[in-house]
Amino acid sequence: MQSAVTNIYDFLDVWLDGELNLTGALRAAEWPEEHLLEFSRQWPDPDGDCLEAELRVLSPGEFRPIVPLTGGSIGSRAQTVLELLLYAPAVVVPSGDLHASWSRGRPMDGAARNDLRRQLEWLAVLRPFIESGAVEFVRGHEGDELASMFDGVGDERTNHRLRLIDDMTMSDWSEAGWNWPQEVSADEMFGLNRAVSLHLGASLVLAAEQKGQFTALDVVSEIAMRRAIGGRRVEDGRVSILRRLGGFRPPTTG
Repeated sequence: MQSAVTNIYDFLDVWLDGELNLTGALRAAEWPEEHLLEFSRQWPDPDGDCLEAELRVLSPGEFRPIVPLTGGSIGSRAQTVLELLLYAPAVVVPSGDLHASWSRGRPMDGAARNDLRRQLEWLAVLRPFIESGAVEFVRGHEGDELASMFDGVGDERTNHRLRLIDDMTMSDWSEAGWNWPQEVSADEMFGLNRAVSLHLGASLVLAAEQKGQFTALDVVSEIAMRRAIGGRRVEDGRVSILRRLGGFRPPTTG
């Protein structure tokens, strides 16, 4: 298990008296405000550089999908990880849910307490997989250096590809099954598109470093990737090999 994540679990075991489970999560969410504020101040947010330095480079043919955790409830994101582990020996997820984001600049109201409870439940459910190394983390997206890719820093070809996603429209999102409850402003649309762009950018960086493979787990990610690669469909080279093998006819006898 990555050292920064070990520190978080050690910290939680102390504060929750060894009860990092659904009951302990509920109890923590009911702590007095002063206790919660001290808890958030001492929370050991992970360092992104340390997380990525400890992420092992894949061996040839090894499968480690990069899981997008942008949007949706923390419970649904945990479910995504668990479902993917049915098909892959390990996954990589952004570190956003390791940070005490439930407390940043917010009053300790019902919403913050619910966010804390869900985060602790997420960490409890996934703990065996995290400790075994089946779930590993990389730096989060919001506020990290990947955002500088959109300020003219970095490879211009990558910048251009990611900016194509900024132009995704409501119809693109609707095609992906997104249900729009009301009219969305241009700023809100840009924010949604940028969240997808940042995940895609992080995935491309990790893939280039041979630490994971981009995996489109929803239609939005697939549309974004096709935009970034000019609409072409890209397949792993092993797919064409399997097609050739599938078309092989053994000799008949008699």
